[in-house]
Amino acid sequence: MKNKIMITLVAAVLWTSVSFASPVVDVQQGEVVAGYNYSRLSVDGTYEGTTYDVGRAGMSNFYAQTGIRKNWMLAVEHSSASPHWTDGIDTFSLRYKSLDVTLQYDVAKNIRFIVGNRYYDISGTFNDESVSEKVNKFIYGIAAKTKLGQDMEGYAKFIKTSYETEYKAGVVYNFSKQSFLDVNYSHHKYDYLDATVNTKGFGAGLGFRF
Repeated sequence: MKNKIMITLVAAVLWTSVSFASPVVDVQQGEVVAGYNYSRLSVDGTYEGTTYDVGRAGMSNFYAQTGIRKNWMLAVEHSSASPHWTDGIDTFSLRYKSLDVTLQYDVAKNIRFIVGNRYYDISGTFNDESVSEKVNKFIYGIAAKTKLGQDMEGYAKFIKTSYETEYKAGVVYNFSKQSFLDVNYSHHKYDYLDATVNTKGFGAGLGFRF
């Protein structure tokens, strides 16, 4: 039981970290890009040599980016979820949100550096055990994109904090100059309290330019 509690509470912390969901798209100076993304993720963890299938989690993400000057972007992202799980004996519930504020710089036409801050606000309960945390973490990473067709681009992203490592790849299809569809796959690895937790899964969303 101790191991299951550990993995579940670690997963509670991890699920809040799946928040850097915005696609890699061009943002011109003075332009605003805003959108919504939903991801469905599977979660498993390893503790003291045993692997546990924690379950699945849905993540909602809202983001906005604006070009503040040539090649420079300011981005804000908010994520939230409230998963609940029970097998008739054990019960797990979680309420969390996270907020990212990042500065992004295009060092080349298809390569972008990312730095910023992620604020975690977490509270989770597994039966009588609970965890809560409010903390700020430094984010850094790199992203790249490439043209796949007349209205389609592919992208890849690597993001790192002291809590986690994130890999993400996706495809953006432009319906018009003002709207686009984003389909993506992400994998997160998280090390905490002698446990390793992984989340992976697909996401999709819509974005708009103003």
